[in-house]
Amino acid sequence: MINYETTQNVTSKEYIDAMNKADDIASINNSMVNYIVGSSYVSQFMSAPTSLLNYTKFRLMNYPPSKCVSESMKDNFYAKKLLNMFDLKTDSQAIKRGAKWTRRYLESISKQETTYFEKTIYDFCGKRGLNDEKLLKAVSKMISTPVTYTDYKNSLFGRLNLYWDSKSQKKYYEYQNLYVLNELKYLHTEGLIKVIAEEGIFDGIPKQDVGRGFLGTIIISGRLLAPALSNFILDLTLNQKVFYKLAFEQKKIIEKYENDITLEALDEMVYLDACILESMRLGSMSGIPRFVEKDMYLPNGVKIKEKSFVKFGRFTHNRSEKYFLQHPHYFIPERHLKTNTKLS
Repeated sequence: MINYETTQNVTSKEYIDAMNKADDIASINNSMVNYIVGSSYVSQFMSAPTSLLNYTKFRLMNYPPSKCVSESMKDNFYAKKLLNMFDLKTDSQAIKRGAKWTRRYLESISKQETTYFEKTIYDFCGKRGLNDEKLLKAVSKMISTPVTYTDYKNSLFGRLNLYWDSKSQKKYYEYQNLYVLNELKYLHTEGLIKVIAEEGIFDGIPKQDVGRGFLGTIIISGRLLAPALSNFILDLTLNQKVFYKLAFEQKKIIEKYENDITLEALDEMVYLDACILESMRLGSMSGIPRFVEKDMYLPNGVKIKEKSFVKFGRFTHNRSEKYFLQHPHYFIPERHLKTNTKLS
């Protein structure tokens, strides 16, 4: 099958029809992966253990010289732990700061610039981090690395760029790690670093591991959330009825809570949640492919060969009538509203 995600002058309908014709499993031409699986095998793909479908080895083998697989798994562990702890520490003041930065971000779009990167540094490092030029440069370089898979760099020149970028990132990673250690040592704690200090999250672990989860949280916030917010704004711009319905919800909540953005106010923003989910559904392409550790057989008898790469067809899955009912190509936030919500 041709690579529909990089081929020009093809439609999403043609992509979906091709996957249906292939019974939701196809080999791909001109791609860094060998197979793509569709919605029919979503449960099998997502529930497969790392010993069968290994998501860490794709980065290792395609973006050298990456850290070894065991270290990559440490990154994920610490990042999840920090994010969960950060969520528990979220209070009304943090919500207000987030609202302030979001307004600044929206204003910056018209000026063709962004302040979201500054917000990320402030949230995790505080004011001291914003004044550290070396830290700003280090984090900027680190989050510029691709965090999701793409075939647009599937060329010799593109792979060489990824290789040299990864080699040059070592010094930036080391400085970022040193910064966090010094802040903890001298108790200059703000933002996420303050949470680390208060909870003793990294007590007793090797010093070189401290920056792993810290960097992971920065990448998630600065590299993933900013584009998602931009896509969300674009979706609202293109769907006027949705925009007015969302504005009505926000108007009622503002009348109730005035200008304070609190956790209680956020809990009542039901339609806003639905709009965000719908934007994420239509905006996501491919995640990280898996390395096949052993021969794997699908229910239809097709064998996915050992030592090959396979990815899940998120683009076609998110437009499947089986999962998203009628008009899956349209921006319809109501599809995410449950029967017990206020706007259903």
